[in-house]
Amino acid sequence: MIARKVWGGNRTWNGAKVQQTLMSVLRTFHQQGKDAFASLVELLRLPGHKILEIVPTPA
Repeated sequence: MIARKVWGGNRTWNGAKVQQTLMSVLRTFHQQGKDAFASLVELLRLPGHKILEIVPTPA
C-alpha cells in the first residue's frame, strides 16, 4: 500500500490497530459493493451510535 511506503509504517501499536480496523471495514464495503465514503460520513455526522449495514444480523 502506498500509505505504508510513504509514511514508513505505523509508529505505534495503537496506530497499527486503528489502520487494521479501518482497512478491514473499507475492504468489507468494497466486497459488498457498497459506498464506504457515504456510510462513513453518515456515521461521523450521527450524534449517537449506529450499526453499519455491513454487519450481518444475528440469526
